Amino acid sequence: MQTLQKFIDLKHLLPPDSWLVKRDQHNPGELDDESIAFIEGDVEADSLDLDDQPGVIALFVTGHCKIKNIYCEETDGSTGLIVKKNLVVDNMIVGGQEVYVCGDLTVTGLFWGDYNHGNLQVEGLMTFHVFISTDYSFDVKRFETKNRVQVAHFLWDEGEDEYDRERLNTIFQPDCLIGENELEDWASSWKDWIASWNLMDRIKKGLPVLLEHIEPVREEAIPFVFGSKTFNPANLQRLRESPVFQHTEMLEYWRGDIFKRVLANRDTTLSEQVYLQKEGKSILIRYENGRLAVLCRESEQAAWYYYDPRRSEHATFAEMTQPLWEALLEEWSEIEYWYAQFQETVTPASLQKMLDIPVVKTRYSDYYNDDGEVLYINNGQVEFRQADSGRTPRATIIKYKGDGHDFYHYDLGETGVLLRDQAGDGYSSKTWQVGWGEVEKYRNAVRYYRALRSNMERLPKE
Repeated sequence: MQTLQKFIDLKHLLPPDSWLVKRDQHNPGELDDESIAFIEGDVEADSLDLDDQPGVIALFVTGHCKIKNIYCEETDGSTGLIVKKNLVVDNMIVGGQEVYVCGDLTVTGLFWGDYNHGNLQVEGLMTFHVFISTDYSFDVKRFETKNRVQVAHFLWDEGEDEYDRERLNTIFQPDCLIGENELEDWASSWKDWIASWNLMDRIKKGLPVLLEHIEPVREEAIPFVFGSKTFNPANLQRLRESPVFQHTEMLEYWRGDIFKRVLANRDTTLSEQVYLQKEGKSILIRYENGRLAVLCRESEQAAWYYYDPRRSEHATFAEMTQPLWEALLEEWSEIEYWYAQFQETVTPASLQKMLDIPVVKTRYSDYYNDDGEVLYINNGQVEFRQADSGRTPRATIIKYKGDGHDFYHYDLGETGVLLRDQAGDGYSSKTWQVGWGEVEKYRNAVRYYRALRSNMERLPKE
């Protein structure tokens, strides 16, 4: 049975960390006469409309709660919900209030928290089938560390660089999303694709909003390009024949505290050299007079000597050689994969097509003018530099990163599109070509370019 009671009479029962209690501590007496809908014991219901609680600041349940659908449409200020024990719900669409669960929260369908006036706090285990946060407050650290949090499908605005409708297509019933051509601008949030009026209508009618089967998000499948992980001449030859060496004769990179360098001339047999370094110790693999040789040294200042796995003093290098070699082959396969993805995605023709869009030329190509117009897309901005600037034509994507920026310069060169980076802000900052070993940079560059290309199609032609 639900009764109305004053906050002052119930505050000793409320969670100390709840917003209501903290507000009372900060402004004593302010909430004393506010009404709370109080339910003692367990609750089981088909639906709970948190907007349909006039004059009530919160609904407080002392027992367990099992409700099919909990929802509200008012995200600027709706009735809060406090459950003293466990809460089990099929779907939960909330915003504009605090939801506080002292026990476990289980959402078997959709949880969608919208707008920054809402907040979710759960003391126990959280389990979600689909969790979506669009400018909504929740314990991000718990989710990132999976601290008593289980989520099958997690979509968080601030954790995304692009909002791909295709991802939502695999989650929602078709009429819960707007059409591809209905988006007036580009998506800056997951909710831009959600037809919230249809979704809410289905919730109120008790109809499903999610697909019966949701495919898990799969990581990119990186093919292993070598015949084996064995240290042998065939794998060295495969390194030399790598498509990466069409553009360079040296590739070097770091992975944590381990440095690797590979040198090769594709047209010269036995030109392969591999240098591996860890904690000051180094291994050099190369051909000498047509025979494979492995050298090692204790430090960068020490002399090289030939490696002999039978000698006890070489045991340290024996522990390094095979693991570092296998890691090199795995990493090289990844490097080649993203090399190919970049070549296939970031083509000179597609970049030139963007540069040639009339509105890009007239409005968004004042590259060196701090007051010039720029495009703001997702978590960043886009600028263009035309050939008539006297410099290499360029599209630049700038992502906001903490207190600084992450730069992606796509330069239209004579042999293709080159990716460049820069350390500091400002047009005078030094730029450099990104090495193919910087896999994370190229992975992001491909993703961002795909999103840019898609968004550019939405620009007005004039």
